[in-house]
Amino acid sequence: MERWNRREFIKAGGAIAALAAGAFPPAARAAPQDVVRIGASLPFTGPDFFVEDGLRQLLGYRLWQEEVNRRGGLLGREVRLIVRDDGAEGPRAAEIYRHVIEDGVELLLGNYSSGVAGDTIPVVETARLPCVFPMAWRPRLWLNEHRWAVPTLPLATEVTRPLVEYLQRQGVRRAAVVNADNAYAADLSKGLLQWLREFGITVTAHQTYAFGDPASLRSAMVKALGTAPDALAGGNVGDQVPQLAETARQAGPELEHYAWFELDEPVILPERERVEGMIGFGLWTPNMPYPGHREFVHRFTDRWEREYPEEPIGLLLDHHAAAGYGAAQVLERAVLEAGSLDPAGVRDALFALDADTVFGRYRLDARGIQVGKTVPVVGYRQGLREVLWPLHLATV
Repeated sequence: MERWNRREFIKAGGAIAALAAGAFPPAARAAPQDVVRIGASLPFTGPDFFVEDGLRQLLGYRLWQEEVNRRGGLLGREVRLIVRDDGAEGPRAAEIYRHVIEDGVELLLGNYSSGVAGDTIPVVETARLPCVFPMAWRPRLWLNEHRWAVPTLPLATEVTRPLVEYLQRQGVRRAAVVNADNAYAADLSKGLLQWLREFGITVTAHQTYAFGDPASLRSAMVKALGTAPDALAGGNVGDQVPQLAETARQAGPELEHYAWFELDEPVILPERERVEGMIGFGLWTPNMPYPGHREFVHRFTDRWEREYPEEPIGLLLDHHAAAGYGAAQVLERAVLEAGSLDPAGVRDALFALDADTVFGRYRLDARGIQVGKTVPVVGYRQGLREVLWPLHLATV
């Protein structure tokens, strides 16, 4: 089969979505009794980075669907995914969830990104139908009361704790923080500043720069590095890290420690020499020592490398794919614990469940906030992304 390059992969989003969606027309509302329909939305059109991440999450969903059906289905019933294109737009996603709920789906899986989830969670709560969200961590989503929507990610303000703990263990006593002015970086920097202070590390500076403005970024770096920190921490979304690294090295004295928010493999891989020796958090890596993880990596690669990318691991198999598969695992296990598709029973099982998935541990506290998953510290060492901390997950 002909291989696809990155651009072709993005453009193929609509076709891939059609294959996955089983986008049932209205006449299909009365589904056979031996079918379980699970509704979701993902971005197959819109900004490229949303489309890429949405397709990765979709392939995680699809692999789970195929595997659970080969095992005899969910409670002996065939699983059908109904996944529609939300264009990375919250109101559009909310409308999709309303429609699939009206069409009679039994269960739901979450869409992509905190911004979109902010519009869909209220729909889920009103419908009183269980839904597992793989990629939504904005604190305001989960600190409000919720009884039907659940996350597999911890709060954005919590994920930087291992990063700060690692810096402290490396002897860092003074740190400067630089972050972009978008919501993603603002949530993460709030947690980062909190953990730096709690671990006794002096914050020498906190500078915010305008996302997409190189001059603003350089100015923030110069001011932060001028405070003589031991470490520079913060940043922006993963694809900005190489630019952050280069600007930091040009703006002031070389530091021993650079700790970025996210070291995301697909977007950094081509430029990994620019982040050699640096660290960040990694939501997931292919070499994580989770139960069943190695087998999942092999199955995912075997299933998709023949169809899509020129770099199957680098382009497809990242944390979005693992999060999608892991969320579906959580939903499956909750159904099995409940022993039926009764929404309240599945909901109760989701709140009580303590389980390992390919994306990490799933466990909620009494508020419905994810506390089971640890987001490890990763770093590039001799061109390879390795897990450095905590020790029970370390790969070096």
